[in-house]
Amino acid sequence: MIIFKWALLLNTREALNETIGRFKDAGIDSPRLDAELLLGNVLNCKTIDLCVNGEQELAAGNKARFNELAQRRLNHEPVQYILGRAEFMSLEFAVNENTLIPRPETEFVVESVLSAANQIRQKRPGRITAIDLGTGSGNIAVSIAVMLKDSEVYACDISHGALDIARANAKRHGVLNRITFCCGDLFEAFNGLGKDITADFITSNPPYVAEAELGKLQPEIVKYEPMGALVGGADGLAVYRNIFRDAAKWLKGDGRLILEIGETQLNDLKALINETNANVAAGGHGFKFVEAVKDLQGIDRVVIVERDS
Repeated sequence: MIIFKWALLLNTREALNETIGRFKDAGIDSPRLDAELLLGNVLNCKTIDLCVNGEQELAAGNKARFNELAQRRLNHEPVQYILGRAEFMSLEFAVNENTLIPRPETEFVVESVLSAANQIRQKRPGRITAIDLGTGSGNIAVSIAVMLKDSEVYACDISHGALDIARANAKRHGVLNRITFCCGDLFEAFNGLGKDITADFITSNPPYVAEAELGKLQPEIVKYEPMGALVGGADGLAVYRNIFRDAAKWLKGDGRLILEIGETQLNDLKALINETNANVAAGGHGFKFVEAVKDLQGIDRVVIVERDS
């Protein structure tokens, strides 16, 4: 265990500066922000207050708590798990080791739903229905329910622990009455509801890391985030295949499948669409590629696919 010099000091600024230095030495990506978030959590204040009140003395209990949190970050535990929360679509979500940490690029899934929902309303009146597969913390499902007031959402995950967090997030944001959470593997989770569901949208941020790529990920991911929500088989496409196999019967005519993808997977997903269409039985429905949505780095991050009517 690293002993921080500031354990013997009194000054908030000194404590913060030394911790930033330690984080830099450990290869932490955002040392200042992380140190400020952790100390702000201990002192129950905003990061700006740490600068304004830099001469503030640290009580012994706060020193011990900050030391504990800083040690966890030095072990590369993500700040979001340490604090138990993450921001997504300007909403705060509880997270823990049962859930992936929501990331900014996944917001493009929700934004794609919001954009397409306007088109859906022009074609047919009534409530917008969405299915979210592998919901994790519920960040996609809850965001859709919050931002589409007339929506009904069905969300599943194979992890009971993840669903507990997702339900808590839905309750926190006042949409628990419009989201049905089910435990199970993809569409199988909804078979026990006793009713047929067809959705305007099916969304998912599925596991898409190829097994061979796992070792290239940051230690924050490999050591702490749930592997079942990260790794998508040998080529990273296993879960996409399962989704495409069954999605058509869960979508309304011209309903849309909106999926997050890895940065090199667009052509693979297009090929998978063609493969799925080639295997459609007589009277069945295939898919047509609509568009790929790029993230802020210009990377193809979301694919939008429409079911043939």
